[in-house]
Amino acid sequence: MPKKGRFVIWGNKEYKIVNENTNNILIMTSDADAINSGFIDKYGSGVYTKWIEKEEISECYSIYPLALYKGNKFDVQENEKDGKFNLGTGHEEIAQELGFKAVDKYYFIKWVPKNEVEIIEERKVLSLD
Repeated sequence: MPKKGRFVIWGNKEYKIVNENTNNILIMTSDADAINSGFIDKYGSGVYTKWIEKEEISECYSIYPLALYKGNKFDVQENEKDGKFNLGTGHEEIAQELGFKAVDKYYFIKWVPKNEVEIIEERKVLSLD
């Protein structure tokens, strides 16, 4: 599944941002060993979280996954099934040319086998000020 969302580097590891306030960020991981670094599994779900101070992070960025398919870039949804990615676009001409189906007036989707798609990550540096 492609990675999507806002992330920080804390203690030389990447963590997803769950929440933030003026001075702190709530980060999460599914790594049970994170308990040794003060993370807690508040709901017994296998998701470990910890509040850290913004000054403790070394990087902050967003990741938006894109799919390269037939020479074009498309949105790639987080859901996968039967070895396929769900691709989407708002470009009607390209969508019609490649057999995408309309899901509303201005957006088109198509399920495409994973082996026909290259996933790339668009990263954008974020400021937490």
